[in-house]
Amino acid sequence: MLNDILSVKNVVLLLMVLQFVTAIIGTLYYGNYKGSFLKYFLLVLWYTAINDFVSGYFIRYFNGNTVILYNIYQILVFCYILILFRSSLSNRKYKKWISPFIFAYLCSVAIMSFFDSFRYDYQVNSFIIGAIFIVVSISFYFSEILRSDKIIEINYIPLFWISIAMLVYYVPSIPFFVVRKYYVNSPTIPYIFYLNYFLIFVVNVLYIIGFIWSGKDQKA
Repeated sequence: MLNDILSVKNVVLLLMVLQFVTAIIGTLYYGNYKGSFLKYFLLVLWYTAINDFVSGYFIRYFNGNTVILYNIYQILVFCYILILFRSSLSNRKYKKWISPFIFAYLCSVAIMSFFDSFRYDYQVNSFIIGAIFIVVSISFYFSEILRSDKIIEINYIPLFWISIAMLVYYVPSIPFFVVRKYYVNSPTIPYIFYLNYFLIFVVNVLYIIGFIWSGKDQKA
C-alpha cells in the first residue's frame, strides 16, 4: 500500500500540484516583492510548473524526449538567479564576481553542447557548474545581509527565504548530479532520485512560507 502511494508516478504528480500551488501563492502575495527585481521570480515559478507539466504530458502520452525543455529551462533560470543576486548585492567586490559567473556558465553550456546533444542529453556538467556559482552567489548575499541592518528584519525579507530554499536544493544537488553523471550504474541512483523529489518538496514549502511570512512592501 505504502509503495503504491510513494510510486514515482504519484510522487511526481504531487510535486507538480505543489509547484502550481506555490506559483498561485506567489501570485497572491506578489505585492510583497513587486518593488524589486525579485518580481520576475513569479515568472520562474509559473515557468517551472508549466514546464514540468508539459514535459510530463509528452512523456506519458507520447513517450517523447523532453530533455531539450529542461536544458532551455536550466539556462534561463540559472541566468535569472545569478542576475537576481547581482542586483540584490550592494558590495561591489561581490557584485563584480557575478557577471563572470554568468559568462563562465554560458560558456560551459556552449562547450558541453559539443560533447552532449542539447536535444537529447541533459547538460549535467553545466548544471553542476551553474549550481556552484549560485551557491557562491547566495553566500555573498548572506555575508552581506548578516552585516547590515537588514538582519533585524531578515525573517520578513522574501529573498532570504528564497535563498534558503535554493541552498537546500542546490548544495545536495551538486553531488546528486555528479553521481547521476559518472556513476549511472550505481544501485543508489533510484534512492537518490527520491531524495531529489524530497528536496523539491522542501524548496516549495520554503517558498510558500517566505511569501506568507514576508512583510508587505518589503524590499528584497
